[in-house]
Amino acid sequence: ARIATLIVVSTLCEVFMGTCQLGGDGPDDEAVEDLFSLRCDAIDEAAKIMSSFAVRKKTAGKKKKGGEKKKKLKDRNENNSQEDEDGDEPPAEKKKARGKKDGAATAAVVLTRLKSDEVSDAAVEKNKHLLEETVLGLCPALSQEFLAGSMRRFGAGALTEPDYDSDSESDDEPQKTAKERLARCLPFRRFVAVKSLLLMSGTADVVKAGARFGSLVHGPTMDARSADTMRIASSFLLGPLLLAEFVRSVYRLERTSLAPQGRASSSGGGGAGQQSHATMPFAQLCMRAFASCIRGI
Repeated sequence: ARIATLIVVSTLCEVFMGTCQLGGDGPDDEAVEDLFSLRCDAIDEAAKIMSSFAVRKKTAGKKKKGGEKKKKLKDRNENNSQEDEDGDEPPAEKKKARGKKDGAATAAVVLTRLKSDEVSDAAVEKNKHLLEETVLGLCPALSQEFLAGSMRRFGAGALTEPDYDSDSESDDEPQKTAKERLARCLPFRRFVAVKSLLLMSGTADVVKAGARFGSLVHGPTMDARSADTMRIASSFLLGPLLLAEFVRSVYRLERTSLAPQGRASSSGGGGAGQQSHATMPFAQLCMRAFASCIRGI
């Protein structure tokens, strides 16, 4: 129940984030920062809860006396001989007996709660990536106006220092504004790039007033003319901004597929197309989103 609640919280944060206004005289920079921080905290907490449980074999009880063991062994041999005699048993009864045997094997495994020092960081990181993909699959696509505004205010052109980014999800510097903190927050810029890729590739559904969820690439709920118009407009709007993100990050070795972690994820997934958005290098992520914009034109 706690994990489900945390997933709902992170999903609502992502939906409400799309309603923030980033243009005009009073942009909602602090609201975007608070919602993104709450989303990250909810996913982190859910990943810790998932990692604190493990499946282990059920410990055997007290050993029974020798006479009882021999009696059970004798009964088992008699049952086996009876099954051999009834070799022409109907398939339905055989399936039922097999189900009972599987249930007994499942009963020998229990779900145990681990201590805090027994939880590994690798398990937490793996569950975090799994929850990220789950939340991304549950949420609709963000509007192209919000994505473009985020990349303009917090993207490659927001700061002049080339190495001024931070890989942490939060920055405890009260003297900095929300705009500067988000511009240095690489997880937020990765989040914007992932949402742009999901929008332009047609993976995430678009919420349109007066219609049900529909995709920019395919889907019967949105007419072809509206989908084509929206896809071309989004491509011209997001394409140059994604290209700027790629150009700024491509010279950083740790953000490309040439990095050791990038090569490991590419070879371990069985192909570049099977990489998850959470493990894909940032420069490669921006290039894929930009390529989706080119195909949309």
